[in-house]
Amino acid sequence: MFGNDDFHRDNNVAKALYELERRFFRGDVKQRTLHAFEPYYAAIRSTAALIQSHSEKQGFLKAIYENFYKVYNPKAADRLGVVYTPNEIVRFMVQSADWLCEKHFGKNLIDRNVEILDPATGTGTFIVELLEHFRGRPAKMKYKFLNELHANEVAILPYYVANLNIEATYAAITGEYAEFPNLCLVDTLDNTDALATHVGQHFGDLLGGISTENVERIGRQNSRKISVIIGNPPYNANQRNENDNNKNREYPEIDRRIKATYIKESTAQKTKLYDMYSRFFRWAADRIDHDGIVAFVTNRGFVDKRNFDGFRKLAARDFSDIYVVDLGADVRDNPKLSGTMHNVFGIRIGVAISFLVKRRNATGNRIHYGRRPEFETREEKLAFLHTATLDKAAPELIRPDAHSNWLDLATSDSTGLLPLVAKATKGAKSRSEDAAIFRLFSLGIATNRDD
Repeated sequence: MFGNDDFHRDNNVAKALYELERRFFRGDVKQRTLHAFEPYYAAIRSTAALIQSHSEKQGFLKAIYENFYKVYNPKAADRLGVVYTPNEIVRFMVQSADWLCEKHFGKNLIDRNVEILDPATGTGTFIVELLEHFRGRPAKMKYKFLNELHANEVAILPYYVANLNIEATYAAITGEYAEFPNLCLVDTLDNTDALATHVGQHFGDLLGGISTENVERIGRQNSRKISVIIGNPPYNANQRNENDNNKNREYPEIDRRIKATYIKESTAQKTKLYDMYSRFFRWAADRIDHDGIVAFVTNRGFVDKRNFDGFRKLAARDFSDIYVVDLGADVRDNPKLSGTMHNVFGIRIGVAISFLVKRRNATGNRIHYGRRPEFETREEKLAFLHTATLDKAAPELIRPDAHSNWLDLATSDSTGLLPLVAKATKGAKSRSEDAAIFRLFSLGIATNRDD
């Protein structure tokens, strides 16, 4: 498909795994395994031979990445949030990030000292679209490609595909092949070395230690001041069934930061903010430079869910400008909707695109919001994003209320009334500290959707 048969001999991670294969994957096991896969490989070869255009190649990658992965390893696909981002969304996010960069910092994404990172790159769609966006400016593009574009991926299949996809796109645009030197095989949320402001722990050279070069790439990325973080992080919060044995793993440093910030500032009685996308928001907010942009397409729960009030409070404090394009289609909130018909990812969880702008000397903050019609179809939403600009997509200026609500703002103030229950009262050591009518409270009967 990419016309690069030397990849497994040249790429630093591929060489390390190729050596493992040479040592352990051989003899009868190799023959029987490859024989079983041959019909699938034959279908891939015949289909790849017919691909003519860039868009066809991206569509084929979607089939390889999403469908194959969900059959090959469904638990990992669920846990890692394996889903392909439609090109209309990627293009809208890249163009919007470029507009925000120019509007607030007087620079464009292609300019020097604008370091860009995709922390969950998947098949490399965002980096590929950035290269397409830079088309026509060869000198600047070459420097950006070799020095200031960064991407991380944690799973080997998408890592391979991203590497080949990015290098093939660069070669197609410029007419010359160059290795993409800034793709790291690493779990971004483990890579907390660069969060120097908040994290003192050093993980050492074991991080990403599959090859010496990979470790060097991670170190090089960590030494840079990242200006723009853009991508589609996984959204998985819980396993679907307790019997699946497929829980999200823990990330001690990031989870500690979430507890000390989003959860601490929340007023929700039961706050569960260890969803993967909230972890990526926390990581990105700490990782971004003092002047920078975070652009994510994620679960829309942060916009109006009660347990995200702490997130909204801190986001409004830490970022000078926030833009939210709410694509809706949360089937759980509105059963009349169809995930396959109305959701841009074909899932049951509502989706939003957000841009968080951090400016060093900003005074105050502004939250810009726009929501697509409730029953707008997936195709209509993508068509809108194909031609929309960010200022038109998020036209409403929101002023949060005292409870950090962005939507459904409170019309009356009940803060002066004695509450029925309160966290502080439940945890008080003496009756004199009581600040609520009832001292004790619980979840009551909670099935947790157990079958």
